[in-house]
Amino acid sequence: MRGLKKLLSIGVVVAMLFLLMPAGIASAAALEDVSDILSSNAASTTNVTHTVYFTIPTGGSALTASSNISISLKDFTVASTYDGTATVTDDGASVGLDTPAYSVSGDNVTIDLNASIAVGSLVKVVLGGSANASNTIDNPVAGIYTVTVTTSGGDSGSTTVAIEADAVDYQFGIDAGSFVMATANATLSDITLAYGKLSTILDTTWQAADARGSGAGWHITVNAGSLSNGTKTMTLNSNRTFADNTVYAVEVLNTSSDITQTVASDGSTAAGSITASNASYAYITSGGETVVSAASDQGMGRYTVTPHFRFTIPFGAYADGGTNYSVTMTIDVVTGA
Repeated sequence: MRGLKKLLSIGVVVAMLFLLMPAGIASAAALEDVSDILSSNAASTTNVTHTVYFTIPTGGSALTASSNISISLKDFTVASTYDGTATVTDDGASVGLDTPAYSVSGDNVTIDLNASIAVGSLVKVVLGGSANASNTIDNPVAGIYTVTVTTSGGDSGSTTVAIEADAVDYQFGIDAGSFVMATANATLSDITLAYGKLSTILDTTWQAADARGSGAGWHITVNAGSLSNGTKTMTLNSNRTFADNTVYAVEVLNTSSDITQTVASDGSTAAGSITASNASYAYITSGGETVVSAASDQGMGRYTVTPHFRFTIPFGAYADGGTNYSVTMTIDVVTGA
């Protein structure tokens, strides 16, 4: 033969098409696509079966009963005691083989014919199928390899064979994001001045999302500025003992039930690992007050926090005169528990 017309490996699962790499003669025949009936061997598979298709083109040498076909499986493991099968067909008809049908020398398997094969024939050679696990042909690791076929008539050809991995390693990076804190402005119920100090309650909702991927932990503090309507101002007092009408107080309350995962199935760490800092109302002072905290490796994900604020004004406070009092609450997210 002057070249291969088709070479494919079979034995496991994935269809494979091999491309011609001529060798030895200028008129080597092109490989024929029969990938619809053949499948490939996976990497490092043992006891495989390899199938070779080729033609003897016009100008090539016909094979006789004393001819042989030699297949070089370089990089494959061919046992020196290989006792598998060797079959040859000529345009689908079985070709007689001598006994023994083949010999092995290194990585080269030679099949001895006992019948003629004419020029122009499509020849199929099958190797493999040993019943003895130690006397087999085994595939190499995943990669591209060359298999060469040579006939005793002097024709030869070669092709590349892609051995595919039966397991793959996919890798990807996870880049650090940021900590996102979402809050909203709110209008509380009006307070009607009456005897004694008066309070109003705000139940608010925050969204906290730690996408930093560091496991460094975090805590949230809150601070309050002055309460003012643009005309009259009351400054923050550290308690509800008021010396006069120029001060006010604000307290915060939150319990473990006020912290939940925003989406229970998104893989956030458990909300129960986040500490609610104020089981009873605690005064917010000029130094701020911690509302919630997450220890190292906790609080990684999205959470809904529902703190409760109580604003208390003195009995002698000025009415707002039609313009609401407002206060700016500063909410800080701090790295570390």
